[in-house]
Amino acid sequence: MPIYQTTSYVFRNSQHAADRFGLRDAGNIYGRLTNSTQGVFEDRVAALEGGVAGLAVASGAAAITYALQNIVQNGDHIVAADNLYGGSYNLITHTLATQGISNTIINVNDLEALEAAIQPKYMPRPSVILTAMCSTSKA
Repeated sequence: MPIYQTTSYVFRNSQHAADRFGLRDAGNIYGRLTNSTQGVFEDRVAALEGGVAGLAVASGAAAITYALQNIVQNGDHIVAADNLYGGSYNLITHTLATQGISNTIINVNDLEALEAAIQPKYMPRPSVILTAMCSTSKA
């Protein structure tokens, strides 16, 4: 995979630049927004996984933030386990809470707490109910 050592890109003229920044012409526009090396990596991972596209981010925290913001919206409710990584816990209980996304943090081994935390109005959209994997099972 080539490594492109660049931070800026050349445009043929001002219209070419305007089309790129206006998203009318696909291509690189600025090193912090589009990165040729990252683009090759994303395409290859997507191909390996059978996906249509990929997105690489700089950290696991960024990946979790992007994933949650993709499936929840203002007014939704997240149910999460109390053994989350601290950054994820803070994202859910503080950052997303300021965006109108409520939460209930439950003991990971308490199935009754999980059942009580699930809000029926969200059942048509089960994607908004998120829990950590745990060994709790109901006999």
